[in-house]
Amino acid sequence: MTDEELITAYLTATTPGDIDLGTTRSLLHDDVVVDDPLMSFEGADAYVEALGQTPRGEMSSTIEHVLTGDGVAAAKVSFEAPGLAVDFAQWLWFDDGRIRRIQVIYDPRPFLEAAG
Repeated sequence: MTDEELITAYLTATTPGDIDLGTTRSLLHDDVVVDDPLMSFEGADAYVEALGQTPRGEMSSTIEHVLTGDGVAAAKVSFEAPGLAVDFAQWLWFDDGRIRRIQVIYDPRPFLEAAG
């Protein structure tokens, strides 16, 4: 699997509303660190468990761009749900064919407002 295929596989497996937990887990180092404006995780199992508890429904994401090089990738993704549309960026560090660190960057205010 190429670096771009690895990142695209991860982004596809974590599509909101249709998360593939098995594939997601297989693409992560055991000690992955995930930083997101609304949550953070240390360890693949904790992260995958949290993903398994995310709401299901009419949500989707579209991978806009993926750039990779020297063990790091940047991706732009558009998220959509009823009444909500947010663009976000992800930085992903990887080695040995698995992702070691994920940093998600977006404005969390639309999510907080939707949650009430």
